[in-house]
Amino acid sequence: MDIWVKNPEKKKKNLMSTFFNNIARYLFSTYDLFKFHHLFMPKDEVCPFCSKDVLKKQLVLEGKTLSALYCLTPATTGNVLVIPKRHLTRFEDLSYTETGELQVIISKIADAFKNVYKIEHYLIIQKNGVLAGQSVKHIHFHIIPCPVDAHRIIDTAFDYRNPINNSEMLRRTQELQTYFQSEEKKIQMRPTIKKPRSRLARAFRFPALRKLAHRSRHKRRT
Repeated sequence: MDIWVKNPEKKKKNLMSTFFNNIARYLFSTYDLFKFHHLFMPKDEVCPFCSKDVLKKQLVLEGKTLSALYCLTPATTGNVLVIPKRHLTRFEDLSYTETGELQVIISKIADAFKNVYKIEHYLIIQKNGVLAGQSVKHIHFHIIPCPVDAHRIIDTAFDYRNPINNSEMLRRTQELQTYFQSEEKKIQMRPTIKKPRSRLARAFRFPALRKLAHRSRHKRRT
C-alpha cells in the first residue's frame, strides 16, 4: 500500500513560484496602467497616441477602452481617429471588449457626422504595418466623412498633409465635444418606462389600505 508523504521542499517551491507569479502580475498590471513603455523608447520613437498632451489637445470622445481624437492632418473636415488606450500596434492585438466598443464609438461618430457636418457617407481606413502605410506604431482607425466621391479622398489619404494649427484644432474638438455631451445628456434625461402597478401593489403603498387588504385575505381563508 502506497503512503503519500508531504514533501516540504515541494511546498517551498510552490510558495516561491506563487510569490514570484504575484510579483510579475503586479508589475505587468502597473506597466499596463501607467504605460511605462515610452520611458524605454528613444525620443524619436515615442508613441504620440500615448502622450497625455496629444490626448488632451485632440480628444473628442472617451470610452472605457478606446478614445476618439481629431486628426492632426485631416483628409477632410471631421476626420477622427479611434485608438485603443492600451499601446497596441496591429488589429489582431485588440481584445473582444475593445472591438465591441469600437462598433459603438464608430456609430456615435457617424451620428455626429450627420448632425454636425450634415454628411451621411464616411470611410473607415485602418493600416497594419509599414508596407500598408502605417506611420504611427499604435493601431488607429481613420473615420473620414465624405463630402465628395471617396475615390478623390483615397487618392490623397496616403499622402503627407500639413497639420492644422492650434486654433483650428481647438475649434473642431470643441464642436464635436459639445455634440457628444449634449447626446449624453439626452440619454440621461430620457424617461424610463415604468410597468403599471397592480391593485394590490398600489394598495400596499398606504397603511390603511394595507390593513384592509390583510383583513380581506384573512376572511377569505376562514
